[in-house]
Amino acid sequence: MSLENASDPTPAGAHGPGASQAPGPAPPSVPYRTLIWLPVATFTTGIDGYVLAGLLPAIAADLDVTAALAGQLVSVFALTSAIAGPILGATTSAWEQRR
Repeated sequence: MSLENASDPTPAGAHGPGASQAPGPAPPSVPYRTLIWLPVATFTTGIDGYVLAGLLPAIAADLDVTAALAGQLVSVFALTSAIAGPILGATTSAWEQRR
């Protein structure tokens, strides 16, 4: 054992890369009041299929069509959401964000 570094309190092997790096900048704060709307939107979009399934007989009677044809409304809504969601997301991501 060498005594040339006897006054150095750093443990052996702690002189490698990244041993004494200062912590980086703090991550940006998350706007929780804005972020809460993401799960709310996901919930409302997901629950609509279950709500409409219970209302199909009433919708069919009101529109004077069969329940199967009224059920196509749910399919059309789901397909429209699946196609339009990514397109609108990509389109609006280029917009400038308000601060």
